Amino acid sequence: MATPRRSRLARLTAWVIGIPVAVVVVLFVVSNRQTVELALYPVASFPRPVPVYLIGLGGLFAGFLSGGLVAWLSARRWRRRAREEARARQRAEADKAAAERRAAAAKPAAGAAPARIEATGPDTGG
Repeated sequence: MATPRRSRLARLTAWVIGIPVAVVVVLFVVSNRQTVELALYPVASFPRPVPVYLIGLGGLFAGFLSGGLVAWLSARRWRRRAREEARARQRAEADKAAAERRAAAAKPAAGAAPARIEATGPDTGG
């Protein structure tokens, strides 16, 4: 488990990097409002006028989505382990409950005399 100091450092780093990036993005959007012709050959062969800032924001958005996808895919091992541990815990709880039911059924009723076992055989005189 991460220590609180490490998480504070991670948060501080995110703010120190995130705020300047946000400022740069806002400055880029405000200063690049002119349009350019954008043609994506296999998708659309004819050019479309698009503001420059939309191209930049589209790239940032694509990077955001791809980063999230990479993080999600890299965590699949931990998600699988958590599912397996949850299943094992459920099996253990079910086994415990079954054992408790068997023990309760095998216990003689309260107030009843315990069963006597009489030994018979050649050396018991019976």
